[in-house]
Amino acid sequence: EVLGLSWIEMKEIPQFFEHLLKKVKISIIKGNHDGGIERILPKGVEVHDSKGFVISDVGFTHGNAWPDEKLLDAEYLIAGHLHPAVEFWSSGVRVTEHCWVKCEIDSKRLEKKYRRKSSLKTGIIVPTFNHLKGGVALNSKEFQPNKTNDPLLNNEIFKWKKSEIFLLDGTFLGKLDEIKIR
Repeated sequence: EVLGLSWIEMKEIPQFFEHLLKKVKISIIKGNHDGGIERILPKGVEVHDSKGFVISDVGFTHGNAWPDEKLLDAEYLIAGHLHPAVEFWSSGVRVTEHCWVKCEIDSKRLEKKYRRKSSLKTGIIVPTFNHLKGGVALNSKEFQPNKTNDPLLNNEIFKWKKSEIFLLDGTFLGKLDEIKIR
């Protein structure tokens, strides 16, 4: 086992990326569990650190670190790391669903941190697509953004309380503050 991957995964992951590279350009942001990923990726896959990169007017960051300053020039900020979810309760049964989070960005707080103007307006937090992977239920009373190891939430850069919540298939659930907390 290398990098927490089995021999089969070590073989299949490079093959998967080699196949994709024949069709599209691939850029990856290293996350907090991706140490050494470069060793299994084929040549041609761009690897960026967790602070991110920009394509056009979209900044991409992992979410576990402050974004690179160049992302302030984008209009949208896409982040992962949090693994957002929502909880549903009915007759004592709890179901957790992974979700997309779309929210406003508090550019004044960013400008204070970086001491320069920010063009960022909209933040999108990407869910995990693996149903076996856990998630952070944003509509739970236990959710504490200051304990997420995510500076964008901890410092209220993402205005998450008024965020729009979408299921993985795009179904709009409503604003987070309208989804019942149990």
